[in-house]
Amino acid sequence: MDGRVDVFTQSGAVIFHSADGFHFRRVSGSLFETVLAEINMKREYLCSALEIDTLSAVPSILNRFTESHGPRLAAQIDHIIIEYGGKTLMLINLPSTVVRHMMAPMGGRLTTGFAGRVSDLRKIPTIFKYGNLQGSDSDMFRGCIGTEYKKDSYQYVREFHGVFLQEVIARPGLGITVMPLARWDA
Repeated sequence: MDGRVDVFTQSGAVIFHSADGFHFRRVSGSLFETVLAEINMKREYLCSALEIDTLSAVPSILNRFTESHGPRLAAQIDHIIIEYGGKTLMLINLPSTVVRHMMAPMGGRLTTGFAGRVSDLRKIPTIFKYGNLQGSDSDMFRGCIGTEYKKDSYQYVREFHGVFLQEVIARPGLGITVMPLARWDA
């Protein structure tokens, strides 16, 4: 790989093409500011390029995302249509939330963070059993519960984290914070 990146504008976006593939960023401000933002900002999405024969395919592709990931996540997906190398391409920016939703059923690790006073955390059965609480009762404690799983176990692991949340909700007024809930990682 030579490290070369071709940069061009089309469809109101700056498109970057390299040996690794495509990605794009909507023009915001000047062209210079947009390219500088791409260089300096962490990219929180994965760009996928699909060759399409006709523009009439675009709505059905977008509908599949809505069916697979729900309207809230599908609304976060951005796309543009470009012509490149004699082909019509649909470039789709999939935010990390959608990528996690796609990959989670294949296996990984779900993590739920929690924080609160040690004495209050001990009142939550899941934290008491798995939280590895340290410190005196009046100390503030921050920790997480992580569960690794393989394919076909995703639903069970999600339910475990859901039960944990229900335990916290069933004991209001303890000042326990739960965040993020069941965050997926590879």
